[in-house]
Formats: sequence, structure tokens, C-alpha cells
Amino acid sequence: MLSLPKILLFLAVVVCVVMLSKAFRGRAGKVAAEDKDQDKDQDEAKNKTLDLSACAVCGNYVAADGGGCERVDCPIAKGGGGD
Repeated sequence: MLSLPKILLFLAVVVCVVMLSKAFRGRAGKVAAEDKDQDKDQDEAKNKTLDLSACAVCGNYVAADGGGCERVDCPIAKGGGGD
């Protein structure tokens, strides 16, 4: 039959389990928040794009703020923008 010591032991076990689950859940929440911040930084790095312009002379796409294509008569290299 149930006695007072068994009931108290059962309640102590339940309280320990609840406290441990809260501790682990709280720690997992902090780790998840840190991971989310790192993922956000990585997504921002992935989303950086490079604007390309087609060279009017050869048709190759080159960086608009770069030196243009390798041709001597490239309008992008001269600051023309290529568009």
C-alpha cells in the first residue's frame, strides 16, 4: 500500500525530473539562439551579390566596379559602365 515515505519519494523524483527538464530546455534554448545568430550571419554572407554588366565589345559579363574584361578597347575598363 502507499505510505507517506513512498509518496514523498515519488514527489521528490517528480520535482527532480521537472527541474532537470527545465534546465536542459533552457540550455538548449540558449544554444539554439546562438546557432540562429550564426545562421543569420552566414545567410547575409551568401546573399551578397555582385553586379555584372555585359561588355559592349565582347559580350562577356564582368563586374561593373572591376577592371572590365581583358580587351584593350573594353568600355567598362574605361569607366563607361558597358550598358
